[in-house]
Amino acid sequence: MTVTPDKEIVACEGCGSRSLDLLHRSRRTGLPIARCADCRLVAVIGAAADDRLFELYSSGPTYENYVDSQQTESLKRRRAIAIERIRALLPAGVGSPALFDVGAGRGDFLAMARDEGFAVAGNEISQPAIDLCAERHRIALLAGDLAELRLAERFDALTMWCVLAHAADPRQLLRGTFGLLKPGGVLYFHTPRWCAIDSVGLAATKLTGGRLPQITERRVNTAHLRLYDVANLTRLLTSVGYEVVDATPTVGYSLLTQTYLADLGIPDMLRRGTARLFDRLIERGWFARNILDVYARRPATDD
Repeated sequence: MTVTPDKEIVACEGCGSRSLDLLHRSRRTGLPIARCADCRLVAVIGAAADDRLFELYSSGPTYENYVDSQQTESLKRRRAIAIERIRALLPAGVGSPALFDVGAGRGDFLAMARDEGFAVAGNEISQPAIDLCAERHRIALLAGDLAELRLAERFDALTMWCVLAHAADPRQLLRGTFGLLKPGGVLYFHTPRWCAIDSVGLAATKLTGGRLPQITERRVNTAHLRLYDVANLTRLLTSVGYEVVDATPTVGYSLLTQTYLADLGIPDMLRRGTARLFDRLIERGWFARNILDVYARRPATDD
């Protein structure tokens, strides 16, 4: 079935196909969540800016609460792995690689990369995050969206931690990162992928006639706009000019399970034991592979 919000025929943002299958229509926003019949990209159709995301980015207390709910140890491990892998992928002879983190948050990753010998920089649209980064790490982030900054410098590596899913135009964002990389430079990012959680959530939504949409709408919504798989994300990256080095489904939950379960409306008494169990499984990598860990490279010579 072709999805036609506001009577306008829309196309898949990934491949341009007009064949989109409706999975669910959000009761909260009224917007359809659809899957492309050709490239299998799942996305919210017709989404505008999300006020909840703006509140998170703009409010100091709200942003600090978000930071406090993160899976700190898991994130540290993943950041360390990314730094090691990026360095291994860089061209030989790069001494102090210049690294730019897009949407750097409070700068924890940049601080770790700096400690490992990288020359670091980054940007943020959130003033509370910029302030925290300066206070905790003495790193001055650039304020503003990447497309607005008009950076002249080129970098050896660019990174994005769960940024692509938020971008209004992911292709434009990737073109921007491509233009900022030196030939042979490395892009690393992770982004949510369609996984077993989403299949279970969609089944629950359909079996209850839309009365239990919490999992589906927690995973893809007006903040997290899309869920990729390896094939459609590889297709997107190569269309921009990247060579895909690796795109691997992996376990990567940014927030503590307690936060996710609270968002799903699970009562507090049930959340406590369940959250501890899930957090242990996540720490060991024994849970649904909910993200794609991606390494790509700008070709050493541009044709």
